[in-house]
Amino acid sequence: MRLIDVVTMLNLETNFDKEKNVPRTTKVLKEFYGPDLAEKEYAILSHCWGVEKEGEQEVLFEDMKQLLTVSDEERNEIRRRTGYKKIVETCRRARKDRLEWVWIDTCCINKESSSELSEAINSMYKWYANAELCYAYLHDTLGDSWSKRMGLMAIPKWFSRGWTLQELIAPRVVHFLDRKWERIGDKAELAWALSKITGIPDKVLKEGLQKALSSTGGLEHPSVGQIFSWAAGRTTTREEDRAYSLMGLLGVHMPMLYGEGKNAFRRLQLEIIRTSNDQSVFAWGCERKSGWSSSILADDPSCFRDCNGVIAWNPEQFTDELRRKGMADNELSKCTQERLRTFTVTNDGIQIWLPTATFGLYTEDQTLSHDGFVLDRVYPDGVEVNDSSVTFSSDIGFAAVAYVRREDDTRFLVLLGYCGGRHSAFPLLNFEQDSESLRSRAFEKLLNSNHEPTYGGSYLMQHIHFLRSINGVMVVYRVPRDSSVRCTVTIDTAKCPACCTSEERSMGYLVETPHMPGLMWNCPLHKLPQIPDMPRSLVGSELLPDDYGRVQEGGDELRPEGNVFELVAGLGLDPIEASAASL
Repeated sequence: MRLIDVVTMLNLETNFDKEKNVPRTTKVLKEFYGPDLAEKEYAILSHCWGVEKEGEQEVLFEDMKQLLTVSDEERNEIRRRTGYKKIVETCRRARKDRLEWVWIDTCCINKESSSELSEAINSMYKWYANAELCYAYLHDTLGDSWSKRMGLMAIPKWFSRGWTLQELIAPRVVHFLDRKWERIGDKAELAWALSKITGIPDKVLKEGLQKALSSTGGLEHPSVGQIFSWAAGRTTTREEDRAYSLMGLLGVHMPMLYGEGKNAFRRLQLEIIRTSNDQSVFAWGCERKSGWSSSILADDPSCFRDCNGVIAWNPEQFTDELRRKGMADNELSKCTQERLRTFTVTNDGIQIWLPTATFGLYTEDQTLSHDGFVLDRVYPDGVEVNDSSVTFSSDIGFAAVAYVRREDDTRFLVLLGYCGGRHSAFPLLNFEQDSESLRSRAFEKLLNSNHEPTYGGSYLMQHIHFLRSINGVMVVYRVPRDSSVRCTVTIDTAKCPACCTSEERSMGYLVETPHMPGLMWNCPLHKLPQIPDMPRSLVGSELLPDDYGRVQEGGDELRPEGNVFELVAGLGLDPIEASAASL
């Protein structure tokens, strides 16, 4: 580790100001290893690198090495840089705190040497953790207003950078300094504000990474998913550094391969899997508020944005929680503790053993059979309906249950989807008899739907009309309060209970519906006039399967279609106004 001699650096600066000669053999940077390094008490700087196009320039290792050998003009150019002021001011702060050595990443690492750079990146967390004191220099703020008026004040750039995450967590003591190098406060004093800004629990900030969350998670380390969530909104100049800056926090080491792009983060996840059985590495996107990937591994930390509350459990805690949620012991017995602990990475993918999720499908058989519908088939091949249930496995997260009325060849199916603890159920009329196409539609519906069933609360209904008919299919589903792995689905065919869209633009809505016949519209809702409810006399009218009514948008006019509107006209009502009553 290469350190700056505080006394030597400040003496040099004094001599430069007084234009005194300085021996060229004077050494500002000195290297220490092993026991010699362990004896050194040093301060360390955490900062944002300067942006050259904004007139900011850092002082690198080569600049410091040549500081005493270049011409006066070249030396003065170096001394005018913003990065040089950081070095001098850091040394001054260290002297006040009675520390003789300082480490700054800009000038203490020879970045021309790939081996030295790789060693520094793999050691950096330890270097920050072993420092007596860390100075967090916030170059774009004055005073402590950012910590007291969050939301009203701009948050310093320092909080958005990838490398500063470990530089905040690793050191025992962090002093925050404003642009005038005045002390704002330390990490413990500002823990509440720092936690609000970064999402890091204040217990981690006050007690350190190893001791945090042991009382809630049962482990003495935050989960992988949590740590990744802290980095989700941070950026780095090099894409690979989004991964490299997290290695120390996760306790892994790997070689630097600049140029590999997003593959660096995939390598990081594989290295974590190799050394840990923390399943939260697979928890990314659990609430669908972040990115997506075609792999079981995430593309970058932003995919873990919603994982701040994901707690790491050991296999015993995991099975106990599944049992509490209602999973049967015979299902749990299929996954032994050893299987739950072990992930295997092969050239064909990642093998992981987890309990399967059962999607309960319960049909109103009497209603369906009364209308002449029978179960036709289930997609994909290999998935079966047993005792009115469909069981999903790790490689099959969807099913399509098809029904047919053979007398007129009327068909519909119900698409069932499960992903990341979320369920969906949607009816379809026009569908391709192709498993891959149905799989794509199932997961598209699952990911894009804004409607979600509430646990222990109201039901969610999806409704779709048969073609040119007042009758349709209703699919109602709810996830029970005490089980997150079983979803109850009810399928029914009936007359439409409310105004809805046409079958090409089906939508979901809660079961609470007004009492009125099924009218459809193919126009924006705001174009329909608001009038009192349609007379209930129409509800009792005889509506046959072939009856239908639809409001079609035609230029600036709304055009009613279908023989249902003849019933409306017979009641002395305007068809367009009658259709609006369903709003």
